[in-house]
Amino acid sequence: EQGGSEERKAVDAVEAGAEAEGSPIEDDWVDCTEDGGVDPSSGEAVVDVGLEERLRAYGVGPLVREQFLSPQVDRQAYTKKHKLMAMVGTFNVNGQSPGDGDGGDASGVEKWLMAEAEADIYAVGFQEIVALTASNVLSDNFAVQQTALLAWEARIDQILNAGLVSPEASRQDLPHMLAENNNDHISDGGLRAKRRYVPLVAKSMVGIYLTVWVKAALVPHILYKELVVVSCGVMRVLGNKGSVGLRMRVHDTYLSFICVHLSSGEKREDCAKRYWDLAHIFQKSILSQHHQHQHQHQ
Repeated sequence: EQGGSEERKAVDAVEAGAEAEGSPIEDDWVDCTEDGGVDPSSGEAVVDVGLEERLRAYGVGPLVREQFLSPQVDRQAYTKKHKLMAMVGTFNVNGQSPGDGDGGDASGVEKWLMAEAEADIYAVGFQEIVALTASNVLSDNFAVQQTALLAWEARIDQILNAGLVSPEASRQDLPHMLAENNNDHISDGGLRAKRRYVPLVAKSMVGIYLTVWVKAALVPHILYKELVVVSCGVMRVLGNKGSVGLRMRVHDTYLSFICVHLSSGEKREDCAKRYWDLAHIFQKSILSQHHQHQHQHQ
């Protein structure tokens, strides 16, 4: 079986990037999506062309995959497990500010964040962190958004790093840290020595705001991240409705978090619009991820 079958030759040819003249490689492959992976004429396992091509795009060759799936192979030799816990939540704050950061919890966010066991990742989506006035929506007022965002970030910093940093330290450290992290760059901002948790992302679009905090010790294992912002307001230009999303790779697992704020209404057409907007958000997010993936493999 070591390269003796036609299927094995086809696999070897594809991996080498070769194609025999007058006999396209695809002719030697058998699509197993219909027959459950078995050639009815020979009873032998066959190769799903589409699946193998997609896997190959991610650097997973068919031979490696076949070995991994073989019942004779110990999968532990290929796999290392990491147990991580994520706290994911959403909170419409209706334009309100958080607690004053001196130990009070006027917003109730501390009880909410710390209700469960300690997590490795905190991903929180806020809506309406600024009042959705005409001036805030039409001008996409960065200064107003940034003030509200930093207030919430400082409050979360005080909650997750209780006893380690003062409110003044939060206000001083976070602007630089967030400016460094609100792109594809991954950094702990040099604050690992001071904090158990650091902000990976804090991104807003008008009143929609996604913040993701991770344990400082986890930062070196976050190998990739991508932010995707999608507008669903008037003519899908204004950002009062839409989404802010993050896709990240932790070790070898991809995680996605999307904070969505859609239009209200109980009529059938209101519900239909929300479905259309959600489909638009997913489409934009997937296309962005596909484009980024192609760029990484060029």
